[in-house]
Amino acid sequence: VFNEWQLPERLSKALLAGRTVLESDLEVFAADKRAFGHWNDDLHSQDRNRHKVAMLEIEARLGRLAGRLPESMDSQEQGLPASGMLNHQYFQKISQIADYVSRHFSEPLTVPDIAKAVNMHPTSATKMFKKICGINLIHYLTQHRILHAQRLLMTSDLKILDIALASGYRSASRFYAAYKKFCGMSPQRFRASVDLRKVPLER
Repeated sequence: VFNEWQLPERLSKALLAGRTVLESDLEVFAADKRAFGHWNDDLHSQDRNRHKVAMLEIEARLGRLAGRLPESMDSQEQGLPASGMLNHQYFQKISQIADYVSRHFSEPLTVPDIAKAVNMHPTSATKMFKKICGINLIHYLTQHRILHAQRLLMTSDLKILDIALASGYRSASRFYAAYKKFCGMSPQRFRASVDLRKVPLER
């Protein structure tokens, strides 16, 4: 969702590179604390409209935060995290991988394709991604596709095949297999559980 919002790069790249961006205005910070409570309630509500409004407000808040940041942020001033052997170059590569996957997950994408896009060897890219993110690269790509499919299942009336194609799968059978592995249920059952607010009982 964050990547699909297409926020200004000075914010999105900083966050994806592992940096922390702070709100310096204490009055705005106090308002944010109150807003977080409302967003939490809305996102846990069964009302789809409340969920949609909360997401729009969060997107707008991040957009305003990005507007307060300088056009070019010095990496040292923003305080990149120091995590032992993990250096700034690793976080830059992770940021590039995440950005590339978010833009191309609906295409026939493979690990070698991703590695080539960030000028890395597939094995090196896979090992680095696993070390920093805790999951392997193909798992991350699949997770990205499934989460996109879930959003479409919840917010549209598209046919399952159309959702599969929009999520990067070239056949319904592969989509069904991947979805059931990640979610423990079929796409249809997930859509029904969202509508009814409970998973249908087995016959």
